[in-house]
Amino acid sequence: MRSTSVASILALASVALAQDQTVMVGQGGLMFTPQFVNAAKGSVITFQFVAANHSVAESSFATPCEPLEGGFDSGFVPFTGEPGVWNLTVTDDTTPIWFYCPQQAKAPAHCTQGMVGAINGAVTGKDLSAFVTNAKTATTIVEPSTVLSGVGAFATLEPTTIATGSAGTSDTQAPSGTATDPYGAAPTDTSAASDTGAGSAPSGTAGSGSPSGAATTPATSPSTPSATGNAAGTTQVNGLYALLAAAFGVVIL
Repeated sequence: MRSTSVASILALASVALAQDQTVMVGQGGLMFTPQFVNAAKGSVITFQFVAANHSVAESSFATPCEPLEGGFDSGFVPFTGEPGVWNLTVTDDTTPIWFYCPQQAKAPAHCTQGMVGAINGAVTGKDLSAFVTNAKTATTIVEPSTVLSGVGAFATLEPTTIATGSAGTSDTQAPSGTATDPYGAAPTDTSAASDTGAGSAPSGTAGSGSPSGAATTPATSPSTPSATGNAAGTTQVNGLYALLAAAFGVVIL
């Protein structure tokens, strides 16, 4: 019982010490705002991507623009009108967590413009301004692959958008009955019926198996006698009556 109580107290203490913070990515230019934050173990650092196309990749003090072996990387998050969000949980608050933006599709490379930052960067007495200088004078910039788990911190999901809350999705959906081209071509309407109409009989038919264009004639019921048959039957009966009358000398009026 006592050990359970101690564990509960420690868990509550870690929650109380957690220092959740938000870092804006790209707000105001090629920068992280704030650039340096302090956070206890268990804290969640939320990166909000609010402009252009950036990434958050873990690096080292000596090589700010190159990925740290075993480090995390959010992957690039292009801004499309809704801020992207990526939550990083701190698992070790005794060692600095250095990070940078590896974007270099267009000059200048973001890292060499000072787009770097750190979590608990000062815990080992490192000069944070020297870290920025190392980045600006770097001659090698490397774009790593997306990795959620890093050294001293990890994420459970890839970046999402605030509007949808789901990874890799967008608010925009194709209208019902249309097929979208994955390469951005205009949607193709698939809801219109074909020339024959979905589920209808072939052209020129009225729901029967007749060939196209042929008119169908309703079948005559065998139980219903035709007008010609009726006339013939009447003539035969009248002739019989006349024959019998002649034989017995009866005059039929």
